[in-house]
Amino acid sequence: MALSLPSMKQLKQFNKFVDDCINHLGEISDDDARKIYFENENINIINFKNAIKELLRNVLTEPKIITKGTDFYRVRILDDGVQYYYRIKDFIYPPIENAKLGRLNPIGTQLLYLSSHELTAIQESRLQGICKNEKEEIRFQLTRFQITEDIKVIEIGGFLEPYLSLPRDGEAIKKHFQDYIGSDYMDSSLRIISACEYILLKVLNNCKKNSYYLSSLLSEAIFEINNEFKLGIEGVKYQSTIDQSSVVTGMNIAFQKEAVRKMDIRMTCVNRPSQFYFGPFMDYESEYYNEGPEDDDGNFKMKKTDGFFKERIR
Repeated sequence: MALSLPSMKQLKQFNKFVDDCINHLGEISDDDARKIYFENENINIINFKNAIKELLRNVLTEPKIITKGTDFYRVRILDDGVQYYYRIKDFIYPPIENAKLGRLNPIGTQLLYLSSHELTAIQESRLQGICKNEKEEIRFQLTRFQITEDIKVIEIGGFLEPYLSLPRDGEAIKKHFQDYIGSDYMDSSLRIISACEYILLKVLNNCKKNSYYLSSLLSEAIFEINNEFKLGIEGVKYQSTIDQSSVVTGMNIAFQKEAVRKMDIRMTCVNRPSQFYFGPFMDYESEYYNEGPEDDDGNFKMKKTDGFFKERIR
């Protein structure tokens, strides 16, 4: 995929446009945001998506590999009257009619969001906020997935983080980028590519009101480029910034639905929170569990414990 790098002046203009979009979304209602950013052929939004695609062409150079045997986690809050979920379809991406707007999916797009750590998955479910607003006890189901075949994902930030954290004139940064993009790179190119990533991360990690309208457009652009250049990408890896302190609390990956065939469910358990501390840190107790794999009928037989027991952090 040939690079056509913008100038820093062009990036400065686009960075301001992104800031204007973020501020505008924060001032309007959800209905207005949906109409302006999704339903109308708004020329500014068309330009936004096209510009995002041009930036992405410069950073989607080297997919990351999620290797076989890697574990990820997902949490579902149990609906009223539900003791546990036991069918495979209850653990993976939602049915299309229930696919709501998410950080990386427009309405009606099915993605499976998994987290690098169970506490990250719990925090992404907004469990603590739900518990504060509900009078009755809340239960949640934690499921561990294991990758059975290598999966290619894109992680935006592969240039920016080392570019700003490694000593500029040291051997470490030279070796990193020689291994990453070859020996013929120029420092000016790294600067521009890193600046592209800075803007993309601003869109991806934005936690302000209606922020998902922009980040879902970013996701659309990623997978359009993936299809155009046949990169084989099946997911987008991003930092979890759900914590109001803006502290990064783990990693998430939004997997395309086809990637589910490269995963197995290795454990699922029903729990209730027993103590919230701060950020993602909490204790919980388990009531039902199954250590997989599923039975021949595709269902999980859940075992009830003798009362609640305190589950160790896996």
